[in-house]
Amino acid sequence: MQQNLSSLLFAFLHSGYSWVFFTYLPVSLCMTFIYHRRKILTDSILFHSLFNLLVLGLNFLI
Repeated sequence: MQQNLSSLLFAFLHSGYSWVFFTYLPVSLCMTFIYHRRKILTDSILFHSLFNLLVLGLNFLI
């Protein structure tokens, strides 16, 4: 339950009252899964950084 709440909170804080929430939610769930599977916070941070890099790259191309 706590994992789901933290995923929802992460997605909401990154998107607010926007449709972008539905983009962040799967990413947030993936980061939560990674953390709870391996119990290493740096893996989730690395995933977050790679996602940010991907979004930045796509914005640059478009």
